[in-house]
Amino acid sequence: TFASGAEAANGELMLYKGLYKVGETTGQTYDVLLQSLPTSSSRGGVTVYYQQVDEKSNLSTLTASEAWTSGKVVDSGASCYSTMTIQADGKVGFLYEDNYGVKKPIFQANYDWADIVYIPYDIETLTNNVYTTQAPETPDPVAPTFTLSTTTAELTVGGTVQLQYTSNS
Repeated sequence: TFASGAEAANGELMLYKGLYKVGETTGQTYDVLLQSLPTSSSRGGVTVYYQQVDEKSNLSTLTASEAWTSGKVVDSGASCYSTMTIQADGKVGFLYEDNYGVKKPIFQANYDWADIVYIPYDIETLTNNVYTTQAPETPDPVAPTFTLSTTTAELTVGGTVQLQYTSNS
């Protein structure tokens, strides 16, 4: 049983490394597991769940529903099998079966049918705007200035610091 508590169809478990928290300015990066699967035992409601992990994470939480946060509901209708990949542009490519179980006549017979859908999502959408691939903006550094005279040295870095200089000659 995974995050949804349902076991209707296979999904995906994928690690996305080096993400930032939205609104955090420290520049610290985080590793986040994404999990996709249907939320219904009747193969429907494909949803992405997520949880932050690190090298000390207890892997038993991978199967504990309460350890996952519900993210993007990709398809609330009849949907099932899904997979994910990280694209070159940093988005998560999401492939899944949509309209599962719809009867469509093929060669004079009715078969269960599913459409294959591919959607690229940014990580903000999948994690309810908790994580981002964008590093926080940092202000331009202030260049220090240094002035030396025979009796006083002055260093300025966003303020003034007075230093005394004494010559031994």
